[in-house]
Amino acid sequence: MLIASSAALLVRSVANLYAIDPRFATKGIAVVDATSSPQMTSAPRLQKLEELVRSLGSLQGVRSVGAAMKLPLRGGGDSFGVTVEGQPEASNTFTYFRVVTRDYFETMGVKLRAGRALDGSDQPIADDDSTAEAAPVRYYLAGQAPWFSNVATFVLRTTRPADAAAVLDAARRTVRDVAPVLAVQGTTTMERVFDTAVGPARRAATVDPALVMREQ
Repeated sequence: MLIASSAALLVRSVANLYAIDPRFATKGIAVVDATSSPQMTSAPRLQKLEELVRSLGSLQGVRSVGAAMKLPLRGGGDSFGVTVEGQPEASNTFTYFRVVTRDYFETMGVKLRAGRALDGSDQPIADDDSTAEAAPVRYYLAGQAPWFSNVATFVLRTTRPADAAAVLDAARRTVRDVAPVLAVQGTTTMERVFDTAVGPARRAATVDPALVMREQ
């Protein structure tokens, strides 16, 4: 009875995970991971990324396209130390940071709650800049900060949510044709990214509690 009750709680926990609003879209988003040579410098890499964003955006069934150094649910990544003015106890605070292209937030369905979105008026940051704003994740517009990672993830928002997987082959061909200096590491959808993030709990929930009780 205890094992069965625990299994029921686990199933309920998995259901709760899927009910959480991650504050970005998981449906209708195709994902393409691409990599370039580590020796490629930031400026030509960014130029190719922006060219690819435009080309991918012209694919049939694609509504908008963005690119990022790392997607949500794929680990924290790199971080900056942050000094909060007037709060010396927070001297060790840090934030993860992401470099993204202009339409990334629109493509991911991220809603702006305050302030403004990133745009072309944002200026490059100085090497010694930090800021008093404390945030769990900080975003910089590509070109404002160096795109120092040789990995880029493109997100393609499709006109119909069911078409996310259908555009992946065309997206792969576009990367090959437009930017042969980049290699596609893999393609997926944001739904699958979300499933992978909650996968361990979901797999554990598929254990038959009756089977476990018989084995005991």
